[in-house]
Amino acid sequence: MSHRIRPWLAAHPRWTLTLLVGAALGPFLAKPFNIDDPLFIWLAQNITAHPASPFGFDVNWYGMVSPMWTVTENPPLAGYYYALAGNIFGWSEMSLHFAGLLAALAVILGTHRLALRWCERPMLAACAVLFTPIFLVSASTVMCDVLLLAFWIWAVVFWVEGLEQNRSAKIIFAGVLIALALLTKYFGVALLPLLAVYGTMEKRKLGSWVIGLLLPLAALGAYQWLTRSLYGHALFSDAASFVADAHGKLGFSKLAGGLIALAFTGGGAASALFLAPMIWRTRTLAVVIVSTAMVGGALCGSGIILQKYNALDTAAARAEVTVQLIFWAAGGVLVLGLAAAELLRRPRDPRAWLLALWVGGIRLRRVRQLDGQRSFAFAAAACRGPFARAPLGTARPEKSARLANRSRRERAVCAAGGAVGFSARRQRAPQRAGSLHQIWSRQSDCVV
Repeated sequence: MSHRIRPWLAAHPRWTLTLLVGAALGPFLAKPFNIDDPLFIWLAQNITAHPASPFGFDVNWYGMVSPMWTVTENPPLAGYYYALAGNIFGWSEMSLHFAGLLAALAVILGTHRLALRWCERPMLAACAVLFTPIFLVSASTVMCDVLLLAFWIWAVVFWVEGLEQNRSAKIIFAGVLIALALLTKYFGVALLPLLAVYGTMEKRKLGSWVIGLLLPLAALGAYQWLTRSLYGHALFSDAASFVADAHGKLGFSKLAGGLIALAFTGGGAASALFLAPMIWRTRTLAVVIVSTAMVGGALCGSGIILQKYNALDTAAARAEVTVQLIFWAAGGVLVLGLAAAELLRRPRDPRAWLLALWVGGIRLRRVRQLDGQRSFAFAAAACRGPFARAPLGTARPEKSARLANRSRRERAVCAAGGAVGFSARRQRAPQRAGSLHQIWSRQSDCVV
């Protein structure tokens, strides 16, 4: 029977990816709501009753009653999405997680379509993104990160296709998707400079394609005006101030913040780390590991990083965290190295610049809340070179022949990344908390 299934799966990659997404995320459809999920659910339920004023209610989130617009630091589009899902499918965990699964499916299908243009093995690239730990963890929530990523990936797809094919309709649609991305999470605004650089390098001059960038700017201006008129504050500007205040409270140095960001990157895109022996020379790996160990060990040993975490009150706990921090930070260095190697190899290629800016846009000088969830966003592009022997491939020429015969090892890499993700998700998931109705009953004093 397998001799019939395998050809069918190879001939229908989109259906294959759909089945894989269902297999990876389906078991967690009944996962209890946790972390910031209630904020998005309350937002969606308020939108159902008052669609013209999404943040027009009060919530007790920090131990005191505050207006919702002062508590959430995200725009409301995800709330509208889950409001639609809740009214169609119901408000249970399974219903809303199913809506999140559809967004995750859009991410993987978009990754596959983008990889088709730049990759010899797009199926493997899509699987690599699906089984990165940060994607698996984030895709089982009802927050806005995966929905942002769906708009982000498809905006890049239509922007690239529109410019290469001289199709104005695709460029305009990409602009609409950029607007939807920044109205889902403010970090979506980073698409504007990213795609502007790609457009300038691809076309070598300004033209009608700039209209695609003006649409999201107009949407952002309208959002600023509307929120100021409704709540007395322009919420996009307020979110930027919130991030700046958070940086001051964290108080990390530039070096410590950079190391934490690298560790976050390496852990989130664990598949790239497990593939490192197939991509880099042993000497390069040794230099990266030793250098990261020296810097990380010095920072952790001096207490610059770990003193912020009171729970690490024993030497054994601090040593365990230090080892993990160094290990994943080395992975982050290697992920950034892929983009750098790509750019150095083809400095005039717009695709190389797009990928390098996509990956290198992580701000190593600070640990930014708005940057965190981007680790899985750039995995779609960053993992292209290691997995697929792409035309832009970062693998060394003498190793490219050997990469063709490593399908089993590559599947093992995806499995390893997935195992890390499932482990992380299991540790973060609380015990069964009951239905949304039970949660609402316990939180009856939290929402006014």
